[in-house]
Amino acid sequence: MENTCKRISNTPNSMPVLQGWADLPDDLLQCVLALLSSPSDLAAFIATCPNWHAAFRSAKSTLRTTLFRPLAIRSCASSGDDPVVWELFDPAKPTICIHRVTPPDFLAGMDYECCSYGHAIFSGNAPSLKDTTFAIVDVFTGTSVSPPPCPFFTFVNSCALTAPLDYHNSHFLVEAKHSLFAWRVGSDHWSQCSCPPNSKALEQFVPFKGQLYALEYQQLYTVKLEPQLSLEEVQVVWSVEMSEPDLCEPSLVVCDDMLILLAASIGEAFRLDLSSQPAMWVKMEEEELKEWAFFFDEKREAFRPRPPLSCKNPQRWGGIGYDSYCVSSLAPNQGNRRGLLPNWVKPRMLLSCDH
Repeated sequence: MENTCKRISNTPNSMPVLQGWADLPDDLLQCVLALLSSPSDLAAFIATCPNWHAAFRSAKSTLRTTLFRPLAIRSCASSGDDPVVWELFDPAKPTICIHRVTPPDFLAGMDYECCSYGHAIFSGNAPSLKDTTFAIVDVFTGTSVSPPPCPFFTFVNSCALTAPLDYHNSHFLVEAKHSLFAWRVGSDHWSQCSCPPNSKALEQFVPFKGQLYALEYQQLYTVKLEPQLSLEEVQVVWSVEMSEPDLCEPSLVVCDDMLILLAASIGEAFRLDLSSQPAMWVKMEEEELKEWAFFFDEKREAFRPRPPLSCKNPQRWGGIGYDSYCVSSLAPNQGNRRGLLPNWVKPRMLLSCDH
């Protein structure tokens, strides 16, 4: 079969013509990238030829990751001596497993916490019974990174990465025992600060427009990582609808240039308006959310839910706007209670696009 990327010499006196797929101009390739919504289509684009791969790399910093639907991951139960296997699925093709990875054996003795930036986070007890150990495992490769033992020994309220693991200023955050702990990836120590006196437990961490926000309903904080770890409360006006007693498990989610609080229990959504002083939550109409779909992880009793992932224009791949997708309906849990639970993850090649 003829290689479509092979150059073909021009004949004398002929007009300039494209010499194959490899010669398509960058502006045209970037238009093609904007039309893709499938992680598998994006992978095929990157693998077409070096020029297309280079076009993706040059467009990466401006690429909207919300245009690409997330992938679902689940753990398959082991039987007998068979190892546990993690499987990845595309929500548009739920019957086809697109990738499998065997996680490290030592995770069998640890508890699963959450997924963050393509990594599954597990916790365990240090031998001293005074500290807590963590393992941060790449769900696409199975490779792991372990921070030094964290100086607390109690229940983990919430934890998350602040950025992809290979990002130059990535931190791992843990909230426990009324304190916030931060480990800068690659360092040999943890930073620690006390949570505000009226705080019960930080629930979610979400980066937005250069700031890192932490939610504890009804308080919103910014987290400062450098030069010293600290929390500062954001003065926000909470609308009357947000004080409804039925409002539970609110979720922060970033939708391009909007930070939204989803109140699924009452079917409402609120946008954070930072242009006013103080800032305020503005109720959104359903019409404003029709171009967005939201992907929720497996819910577990007594565990803080991780912020959902968002996807813009889900109609492009057969999804529905202003709809919620629960991962348990696509990839039901087949593992044990302590192992990895079904989660949504961003495609690996997009993890650093927003940073």
